Amino acid sequence: MTLGERMKIIVDLSLAAMSVFGLLIAIFVGIGLVHKEIQRRTVYTLLAKPISRRSFVIGKYAGLMLVIALNVAVMTGALLALTAVFSGSGVAWHLLVAVLLILVELMIVTAVAVLFSTFSTPTLSAMLTLGVWLIGRFSSDLVVFARKSDSVLTRGLVTACTTCCRTSRSSTSSTSSSTTCRSSRRTSAPRCSTACSTSPF
Repeated sequence: MTLGERMKIIVDLSLAAMSVFGLLIAIFVGIGLVHKEIQRRTVYTLLAKPISRRSFVIGKYAGLMLVIALNVAVMTGALLALTAVFSGSGVAWHLLVAVLLILVELMIVTAVAVLFSTFSTPTLSAMLTLGVWLIGRFSSDLVVFARKSDSVLTRGLVTACTTCCRTSRSSTSSTSSSTTCRSSRRTSAPRCSTACSTSPF
């Protein structure tokens, strides 16, 4: 095994471990954060104090994200130490970009897990959160699989889902652009009237 192959294995396994362990923490801890408080009825004691529901949920999310970020930071330090030892070029600082993207992914998964824990059971929340993660992670692979599939139903379902996603994205972008145009017209109209009133003609 060459040095380049060894480094590639170390980096791939380390990044995969960060993603998997962070995902497990986000799902199996996040699904019970709010549900356990409701089940034990301790949430009523907390909400009786001057604490809003929004602050309660955001505090739960922020606390879990601090745990996940600490876990990712420790594993990142170990990865950088391994790259410094086994590579001849020193510390591979460019891996921090990949770590940052993994952390963003875990932030989204944690938010979804906490969201589902506010109104469903832990088992259902875990299934829904894992389903959202699978859809987000393997969406492009599903499209390729549907194109190669012989089933008309599979191809039709995937095509309909992708069409709906594209339509929603285009409608959102058109709505935001029309709102921007309206606001620009509103701001430019007083300027035109002021200019006309101050004109000597």
